[in-house]
Amino acid sequence: MNSATSSSAEPANATPLAHRRDVRGLGGMQAIELVQSQETKAPATEETKQITHHCYEHGLITITAGTYSNVIRVLVPLVATKEQIDEGLDVLESALANVCDKKGAVAQLV
Repeated sequence: MNSATSSSAEPANATPLAHRRDVRGLGGMQAIELVQSQETKAPATEETKQITHHCYEHGLITITAGTYSNVIRVLVPLVATKEQIDEGLDVLESALANVCDKKGAVAQLV
């Protein structure tokens, strides 16, 4: 994997978000793989479904992908403004925090 397109390193700043196994992509298309725990790497399928539903309810359309449907795929339109991108990321961050607060999960920001 290219370090410019993927990151598995764990930064020092912990945040109440779903367990993130990997963030990967190039350009406007990115994918966030969610797992129940970093140790077992069991897919967080139900949490991913809840996150995408929260995003949809707040005006952000995301796509689930992967063999276990535990990957959130985000494709930003090329004509999106900085403000629109910031708003979309705020919705995604809110969804991650909302779902993971209920589950008690903790992960690292990339």
